[in-house]
Amino acid sequence: MITKIKSIILKLLLVLTVSETVAQSIINHQKQLLAMAKRKSRKELIRSLAHDETMTKFEIYSLLTSLKRIPILSFSIAPGAASYDSTKKISDYLELNEAFPIESSILLKKNKFYATLDCYDNVNYSSCEPCNYDDSVEEKKDYYNYEIKKIYDTIKKRKYSLLFKVQHFREAIWFIENKEVKIYSTRDKLVYDPDEYIKKRCSVESVRNLALGKLHSFCD
Repeated sequence: MITKIKSIILKLLLVLTVSETVAQSIINHQKQLLAMAKRKSRKELIRSLAHDETMTKFEIYSLLTSLKRIPILSFSIAPGAASYDSTKKISDYLELNEAFPIESSILLKKNKFYATLDCYDNVNYSSCEPCNYDDSVEEKKDYYNYEIKKIYDTIKKRKYSLLFKVQHFREAIWFIENKEVKIYSTRDKLVYDPDEYIKKRCSVESVRNLALGKLHSFCD
């Protein structure tokens, strides 16, 4: 039996029309995607806080009401990208991860970075454990919250409308701005057109390998 969240995702995946590319569909239906992701992130945040057993139900719901959630959705490269080349757009070969549609959530309190909900293991390893809630901030290299805070401090200055990551694209966050898909590279702190990013930081062959399930390839 398909769960409610999977049913919502399936409906979103079916919104494509003959005249609409995948990229256009993501852009045109980002409000629905964002609403779904916010519901999912709320559910997973409650699950994570309850699992930790350090807060009462009242404390959990009090915290929830004080936080703003900015979900980062999870996409992957579709099998059709096995035919990807420099004349095509990689954004037309993205698909929402049906099993677990959010990679993480940025949590704000009083419009300032406060914590994260990290669902990386759930997305990449099909973990059944709750996502990891972390409200500590340490200024050191490779510390997840510190790195996400740096990304948020950069992205918040832009007029983005949706944030997402693509599996096996490391050190990159994708976003939609002015109805265009773009990538922010955390390595060189530059914003790219996705296909330009692949030319500089990846390769057509790597994308094709990812589409074929050869997961030893990465784009970074």
